[in-house]
Amino acid sequence: MRPSAPNVPATSPAADLPGIDDFDWWLRSPLGIPPVEKWRYTSLGEMLEADDPQQDHQPLLVGADRNGPLEVSLADLRRASERAEHWCREHGFHPGDSLLLVRLSYSSEIPLAVAVLALMSLGIRVVLPMSFDRSTLADMARATGCRAMLWCADDVASTTHAQVLAADAMLHAVADELDLPTFSLDGQLDWHLPSVVGEPAQSRIPPSITNTEREVLVLSTSGSTGRPKLVRYTEAALLRVAEAWNAAGLMSDALTGGCSFCPTLSHSMGLRNVLHAVWNRRPTVLAQAEWLEEQPKKFVKLLERSPPQHITCGPALLGDLGLLAQSVRRVREALTSLRCVVSSGAADADVERVLPADVRVANAFGMTEVQQVLNTLVGPSTGVRRALGRPLPGVSVAVRYINAAARIGRLFVAAPFAAKGYVAAPEFGPWFDTGDLVRVEGEDLIWIGRADEDFLNTGQGIKVSLAELRGNYEQLQHAAEAVLFVASPSRGGVAALVYVGDRDPTAEEIHRGLLEAIAADHQQMADKQGDFALSYTTISVIGCVAGRPPTRGPGKVDRDRALSDLTELLVAMDEPATNHLQVASIPQHGSDRPDWRRYASGNS
Repeated sequence: MRPSAPNVPATSPAADLPGIDDFDWWLRSPLGIPPVEKWRYTSLGEMLEADDPQQDHQPLLVGADRNGPLEVSLADLRRASERAEHWCREHGFHPGDSLLLVRLSYSSEIPLAVAVLALMSLGIRVVLPMSFDRSTLADMARATGCRAMLWCADDVASTTHAQVLAADAMLHAVADELDLPTFSLDGQLDWHLPSVVGEPAQSRIPPSITNTEREVLVLSTSGSTGRPKLVRYTEAALLRVAEAWNAAGLMSDALTGGCSFCPTLSHSMGLRNVLHAVWNRRPTVLAQAEWLEEQPKKFVKLLERSPPQHITCGPALLGDLGLLAQSVRRVREALTSLRCVVSSGAADADVERVLPADVRVANAFGMTEVQQVLNTLVGPSTGVRRALGRPLPGVSVAVRYINAAARIGRLFVAAPFAAKGYVAAPEFGPWFDTGDLVRVEGEDLIWIGRADEDFLNTGQGIKVSLAELRGNYEQLQHAAEAVLFVASPSRGGVAALVYVGDRDPTAEEIHRGLLEAIAADHQQMADKQGDFALSYTTISVIGCVAGRPPTRGPGKVDRDRALSDLTELLVAMDEPATNHLQVASIPQHGSDRPDWRRYASGNS
């Protein structure tokens, strides 16, 4: 193992970056990434080698399948690479070929993770979609030139779950349509099985793999605002991420280098987490996403088997984990091992309240196209609560203002571990336009929203940032299970669908409590932002809904489905004279009403 090389000074000033003069503000990490000859591992194949014999049998991937617990060691991963090499040779697959790997709902992610690591170490390009339907999956396979499809087919034979059976039928239909062979990850290949007694774990680096600039991974974006895009990564880019984190000091056990919990594998966060678990020789827990909501006892058992010291995930998934910790004592106990939590976005204060007192909670920013590029664990702490953090080593960020007075602009990123580009499209230039709007506060960036999608048109010619609304209505969100902000064209303002869980959405006391929470938020807005915000960017009506909003994955609210399911309620909310029992109107605010709490609660 090569020695680590933390705190490497940057080799050139940000002013040397092409196009830097096109921006109004920029910031570069003072640290760089060490030269390749000083990397700990210069290939994924080398990363599967044991640095000493004791490492070989320590578990790195911890999870379970339909038969019980699973643990995968470094020796297992190396053996998987050997088996994959023989399997590829048998079926005529070569480095540079594309294979599409899919996880079915309720299937363990362990065999998928092992297969991804094994194939990438051989130079095979793995296509790993995050979400899909039949049409998008077929398009992905065509666009990437996939030569085969793989999934845990044996799981299908042991289930009666309609969702799993339908997905299996869909995968077979796509394979038939494209004339692609199909293989089972958990049956024919057995890459995830524990070590076979007496079978040595050969120590070797595949001699044919020397070009780490070859593409080995294609991830899909979530597709939340359109059809998913396919993002292509090289092996070298994946290795540079680990070196950047190490240079920043993030790989220490006190931060993100210890035992971890892995979110969805087919996400850049999840895949990076698995790669870093192998890089650090520390285990990560891979849990079926469905267990968090549907089978919390199984989820708890996994946490108890390998208590995590670190979690990185989106704020919504972190919120779900916090809710589970509030209601299940064993989850709270399992989380006492935590040392660091990183939220990809501003962390919710509610989550911090259910974590052990000594846990360090940080914010971060990243995208599938560039991976994580900002983190509040990097650089000085300024105390700005919603700040996204400072750039990781080698990373530069820049802002082109759309409102110079407010210091709000569009965010651009230059990163040495960014993707090469989208599939069947030109390579990304030196600067990637994230499509996000941020506000500059000193050397900190505050996320405002998506430049093109995450805004509501109030009907008065004003666009309101959903992110700003979420930040303004903290008390309302604390009082509800979930809140979805929508436009109200007839009222000319903002409306909110408020999910109240098991409570009665028509109960007057529920409405009263929500209105009081809104009044408290309005008072804070008046104190901080003045009357303009209260006149044009406040909620004018709420519609109460039982339960929680539908999701399309852990922590991902399916906004389109939620709105389509509540058409009747939305129509009633938009009618100023409505008498719908689930709707509560909020009086018009004005500067002559300084105490919004008293006004909204009917005590003026």
